[in-house]
Formats: sequence, structure tokens, C-alpha cells
Amino acid sequence: MTSIFRSFLDFFIRTFRYIIFCKEYLDSLTVEIYELKSKRDDVERDILRARREGKEPKSQVTWWIGRIKALERKFVKIRGEFERRFKFPGNFAPNILSSYRIGMRADEMIAEACYLKSKGLLFNEIANKVMPDRFEEVPCVPTVGMDLVLKKLQQVVSDDAVGIIGIYGMGGVGKTAVLSRFHNEFLSDATDLEVIIFIETCRDLDVESIQKKVQNRLGISWKNRKSQKEKAAMLYRMLCKMKFVLILDDMWKPLDLQMVGIPIPKQGSKCKIIVATRNEDICNQMDATEKIKIETLTWDVAWKLFADKVGEDTISSHPGIRQQAEIFVRKCGGLPLALITVARALASKRSPEEWKHAVTIMSNNPSQLPGIAEHLLYPLKLSYDQLPNDTLRSCALHFALYWEGCRLHKNLLQEYWIGEGIVDDFNNMEQANNKICYLLGILSSCSLIDRVDADGYTKMHPMVRAAALWIVCEQGKEENKWFVREKRELGSLKKLRYLGLNWTADIARIPDGLIRSLSELRVLRMIVSYRSWKVGSIGDGVNFEELEALKRLRILDITIGTTAALKRLSQSRRLAPSTVALLIKGCQGLTAIELPTTLGRTMESIKWLRMSHSSELEEVVIGSGGGDQDELIFPELENLVLEFLHKAKIFWMSSFIGNLQGLYIYGCNGMEQLIYYKDDDDESVEDNRYSRGVTPFPNLKEIALRGLSELKRVSDERRVLVFPSLESIEVVDCPKLKKIRLAAGKLREIRCHRSWWDQLEWEDEASKSEFQLILKPLQ
Repeated sequence: MTSIFRSFLDFFIRTFRYIIFCKEYLDSLTVEIYELKSKRDDVERDILRARREGKEPKSQVTWWIGRIKALERKFVKIRGEFERRFKFPGNFAPNILSSYRIGMRADEMIAEACYLKSKGLLFNEIANKVMPDRFEEVPCVPTVGMDLVLKKLQQVVSDDAVGIIGIYGMGGVGKTAVLSRFHNEFLSDATDLEVIIFIETCRDLDVESIQKKVQNRLGISWKNRKSQKEKAAMLYRMLCKMKFVLILDDMWKPLDLQMVGIPIPKQGSKCKIIVATRNEDICNQMDATEKIKIETLTWDVAWKLFADKVGEDTISSHPGIRQQAEIFVRKCGGLPLALITVARALASKRSPEEWKHAVTIMSNNPSQLPGIAEHLLYPLKLSYDQLPNDTLRSCALHFALYWEGCRLHKNLLQEYWIGEGIVDDFNNMEQANNKICYLLGILSSCSLIDRVDADGYTKMHPMVRAAALWIVCEQGKEENKWFVREKRELGSLKKLRYLGLNWTADIARIPDGLIRSLSELRVLRMIVSYRSWKVGSIGDGVNFEELEALKRLRILDITIGTTAALKRLSQSRRLAPSTVALLIKGCQGLTAIELPTTLGRTMESIKWLRMSHSSELEEVVIGSGGGDQDELIFPELENLVLEFLHKAKIFWMSSFIGNLQGLYIYGCNGMEQLIYYKDDDDESVEDNRYSRGVTPFPNLKEIALRGLSELKRVSDERRVLVFPSLESIEVVDCPKLKKIRLAAGKLREIRCHRSWWDQLEWEDEASKSEFQLILKPLQ
């Protein structure tokens, strides 16, 4: 009875206090809430500081802040209720029940506030360092023939001196497959790394998109960070404290790592950035310290990949199918994407006739084969689309005009591109040549063409060529868009830009006014062609003035048959700088040609000079006219041909023609010595040259001597000819030449008949043995 009474009394007292001291309870709650809020603000500032250091708040702290915010909302609600009920006029004073409820709720909230304050005092640290998953496997397809590339990549990544690595190669060559396999097989075991980030298809991503992918991989929050700069700062601070590898696949333009927030790996830091791209220049612009090119597959590997995809049973079922399969593999050019895509299109073909027809389709319009346009041609087209301007796109498409696998020299491309107006803004041929080389360099860097060698030859991969033809035909909507329209008369081609008549020796007559009418002509090629030019009263052919009327002409190949025409050409301000190839044939009365005096110094674009069929020409003097000994005259001249000059001798004075690469002498049956010297009376010069040898053509790579029946020596006994770049010598029908007395450290072949070789005289057996190793007997 007493306990019941006491409980009732306590309830009455508590109820009475809630009613009488309602305002006091609310005031006490206000104090507790403000104190708790101050503590919460301090903790949130600590959290902000921790997040800047790459940390995240503990779950307990997050829960504590959430409870305080919920309590604040209840406080605002109860205070509002109190103010509404206790500020009415006297006759409308609140009732006892409302006071009770407000006082009781305030008391309960005070207890909760005290509890949260006590919990807040127990926090030793409010945030932990975020540790993302070190490794996340990415989708990966099998690779073939890539073991050497993977080994090289593993070596480079293990090198502490390498920070940024560039992987480049043409589209479809397997860059993504290699990186995926490397990521899954090698990096998964690299326990010294804290995080590995693989970002695919960077082509369509901007800075913020890449930041988002890195953020998600690190598992951090962008809370209260809205600007790109703030996000970059947070990523940078976090990654600077981690050992990471970042893989950026399918890059199409340079990425500013600083804007993203990616620190540049320091030497010895174990951090690496790997960039995969089709464009080698992207690797350079991103400061890759090591570059790895992924090449197409060798024949054996390519065949195995193709056979595996088609099915060995299908290929072995009929000899005709295997024969056609080999054609397909050759057309795919070792490109994995092409081999796989074509193999899938043919896997269901069971008869040789089907395969033969498929080869025809592949040759004429490969987009008609299933999946080729979508999975092969379109991906390759992206390289074309990403070229920076239409000039480069036109240059790329031009390669598709030639047959599959054709090797094209830069000089040929120069003529055609100038003729077609693709390249037009230059002042001289040196500038044109430089621009052609620059454009070819860009196309090569973008993996649209391949450099075949250092001599200027390039070619286009057969699958890139197929994509170019597909582009020209409006992606398969039109066929044979390139065509030739028949013209009955040359004069009707008023807009003609390129006219090639080289080696058309049967041209006897050109109508007057025809050449002048071709006012748009950029390239005119007439070597071993028409030579009856009329100068003044000399000659009975086309007036030379018609050539000079071609104001847009940039490249001229010409045959000259008179001394008057030669003099007019050498003095022409318009034609001399445009002359690229010159044949001087006959020219009655011409007894000496002095270079550069005879041709003039303005013929600076000439690449090919040929002198032929003269019984009067006695001297070809190289280096006449004085001038600076270091100055190159005819800097573009690569080939010098002398043929059927029965009295001619070559006199050398100085290395004005320093870039000559080929010297060809045929049928000059009066020549006894290859090179004579104009300073034989100067003893001091003679002694000096004897001691160090004579280097007439420092860049000469090939010498061919044929039909020189009186040739006895290459130089006099007091001098040794030095050819530091010479690689090949050919000697045919030179029976009186008994010694090869020259210095050529790079010589790799001597082509001659065995009978001539056996009668040579040698200074010692060692010399004979050394030359014997590079002998290439002619049949």
C-alpha cells in the first residue's frame, strides 16, 4: 500500500513540476542544445580537415552527428509549440495538459542531450584513412603473340627510373587486350602497390569524368567540393601518399594530369602511369619516359589466330579453302582485330566457292561481309576522323589510290600532292619537301601509315586502306566513287593540275598553244620525252615561252636538247627553281658542264640530273664557281647519271653537291679514271689530301659503273677516295679496272660478274677476304 502511494505521489509531483516549471525545463533544454551544437560544430570542422587529408569520418561519429541533428529538429518544434501556446492574451491561457506535455518532452530531450555530450567526449579520433580495394579485376580477352610485349612492359614497370609509360600502335592491334591481361596477371600480384586504377575508353571522357572515375575507385566523397580545382587538390593530396598505378586506355588527346589531380610519379616512388593510344605524339606530349610500340602479328601467329577462330576442321576440309584462307590472312596484315572479325564472318562457310566469293568481296567492298563495317572499318575510321585538318585527311585518303601494300616514296607523293593541290602553300621545293615530310610524320604517328625505311618510303596497312576506300564510298553507300573520265583532247583539260609524260619518247609534236592553255598545271613531267623546245630561232618545236607562262607550275621534269634551251632554263626565274629532274641529251656544241655554273644557283630543287648521248662533252666539273666551301649547291640533288658521253671526264673541285646518293655511269667508253682533280698543280693541297683522303660525295650510297671499256682506276695513286656512306657498288663490263682502291666503312655489297672479280689485284689477302664477304655475283 505504501509503495503504491509513493508511486502515485512521485507521478503527481513530476506532473506538477512539468506543469508549473514548463518554461524552466525548456530553458534548460535550450542551454543543453547550444552546448551540444558547439561540440558538433567542432567535430565537423575536424571532419573537414580530415577529408582534405584524404580521410573519412568514422561510422560512430557520423551516427553521433545524425542524432544531434535529429534532436535539434525536435527542439525547434517544441520551442515553436511553446511560443504559440504561452503568448496568448490572458483569457486564452494554455490549459494544464499542454504545459504537461511540453515540460515532459523537454525533460526527455535534456536526458538525450546529456547522453550525446558524454558520447562526444569519448572520441579519440574522428576519421580514418580511406583504403580502397587495392585491385579490381577488369574484363580481359585472350591474347596471342604478345608475350614479348608483356615481358617488356613488365620490365619497364619494374624500373624505378620510369614514371610514365606510353603504349601505342594502330587501331585493333591489341593495346587494350595487352593492358587488361597485364593488369589482371601481373599487377594483381604487386603487393607493394596500394591501389591500381584502370580507366577504359578515355576517348569520350573529359577531366571531370576522369576525376569521377578516380574518386569512385578510391572510395572517397566529394562532399562540399564542387569545383574541378577543389576535386583535383583532394585527389592529389591523397594519391601523393599512396603507391599507385594508373592505366589510361584509349587516349586520343593529351591529358593534363595536374588538372585531374594525378601526381607525376617521382623516381623510385613505385608509382606508374601507363597511357595507351594510337598516336605516338600523345605519348610524347604526356612526357612518357618509355614508349612501347605494339606491332602487328607475324605470319605464323596470325595464321594460328585466324585458324582457331574459323575452326581447323573447316580450313582442313578442302585444299581450296586453305588457299583462300591464306589470302585472307595476308589481307588482314597481321592485325588481330581484322583476323578475328573476318574469321567470324567466314566461320560458317563450308565450300571453296563460298570462300572464293568472300575473297572477291574482301577485295572490292569488305563492308559487305558480316560485322566488318561495324567491328573493323568503323574503329579504324576513328583514326581518320581524329586527324586535325582536312589536308591530312586528304593525304590519308590519297594512299588508298594505290594498290594494296604499295611502297610510296616521299618524292612521288610530293609531286602528286602538289599536283592535286593538297599541298600548295610554299615558296620553294625545299619548303614543299619539308611540309610533305611533316605531314607524313603526323600520319605515321597516328598509325595511319608505316615508315618502311629511312630512305623515305611509306605504305598503308591493307585494312587501313580498306577503311579509307570505305570512307570515300560514303561508308559503303556508293561504290567506285573514284573514276577516270575519258577526254578526247588534252587541251580540253583546262583545270588539269598534274601531267605525267615521263618516258613517252614517241612524242614527236605538241600543238602550239597547248601547254600555255594548261594554266592550272602544278606538275609537268617530261623526262625522256619531248625535247624540241624552241628558243628564239633555234629549234622547231614548242616555244619555250609556253613553259614560262605556266604561273602555277611547281614541279618540272624536262628534257633539253640544245644549249640555247639549257641556258634559257637555267636563267628562268620561274622554271629553274621548279626543275626537279633534268635530262640534257645531245646539246651540240656543249663541251663542258660546270656545276653549279652551267645550271645556275637557282635550280635548288633539282633531285635528278642526267647527261646523255654526246660525243662532244669532255668535262663534268663538280664544284665550279667558287663560293663558300661549306655551302651546298643543289641541296636536293640525289642522283647523277652520265651515259654515252664518249669523251667525258669527271673533275672534282669541292663538295658543293653534298647530298648526292646515287652516281650512275653507263657507256662512257672514253673514261679512264672515275674522278680527276682540278688542283693537281697545287702540291700543298695534294699532300694534305693524300694524308686524309678525298671525300667528294659524303652521302653517296650507291655507285654503278657499266660499259666503261677504258676505265682503269677510280682515282690516281696519290689519293684515296673516301665514301663514308657508300653501301653498294656495281661494276659491269669494265675489263681494264683491276683494283678497287677506296675507303667505304658501310659498304655491304659489291655486284659484279665472277670473271671480273677473279682477275682483280689486291694489296693483301686480308683486303681480299674482307671484300669477299660482301660479293654478290651477277648471273
